[in-house]
Amino acid sequence: MSIIFTGGSGFLGKTFQDNNFDAIYLNSKDLNLIDRTTTHAYFNKIKPSCIIHAANKIGGILKNSKCMYEFYHDNVVINTNVIDYCVTTNTKLILMSSTCVYPKQASSYPMVENMLHDGLAEESNLGYAFSKRAADIQLWSATKQYGYNDYTILYLSNLYGKRDHYFSDDSHFIAAFISKIINNTNEVIPMYG
Repeated sequence: MSIIFTGGSGFLGKTFQDNNFDAIYLNSKDLNLIDRTTTHAYFNKIKPSCIIHAANKIGGILKNSKCMYEFYHDNVVINTNVIDYCVTTNTKLILMSSTCVYPKQASSYPMVENMLHDGLAEESNLGYAFSKRAADIQLWSATKQYGYNDYTILYLSNLYGKRDHYFSDDSHFIAAFISKIINNTNEVIPMYG
């Protein structure tokens, strides 16, 4: 059984590798997922039994808000190329998503999966969030039209660990919070009683 893991040099990919998960780990230097022809040719050569799709153009909150169009465009193209391969070859897909795709405000809490499209996501993540929502719609459409249903979408709430980008605009929430505390910035205000 061969598994391709896209986003192999990212936070999640490196964590899987640290834990000796057996897969072919791809990064953007190995394969440009924006190029459909090259992507499908590579996948056809490997003929994976499963693709774990974690590749994204992504950054922290600051970078997400500054590069919304780029993040939306590139991620929609990347997701489309991977999903289209899986649909046309009936290859199992595990798509990594994020809870930042959920609406900024919900009608009730806790939110559940069927509330995914019930409002706008947080504005700072809008481009990235809607690229992930587009992947959800693309897979739903493939199920309706072609009967493709060999996929799972995992909505990760947050990532944290030694491989995060501390003291950087690319950090996830917890790493950014820790960095601000260490730097003793005025952006972290303690709450009492």
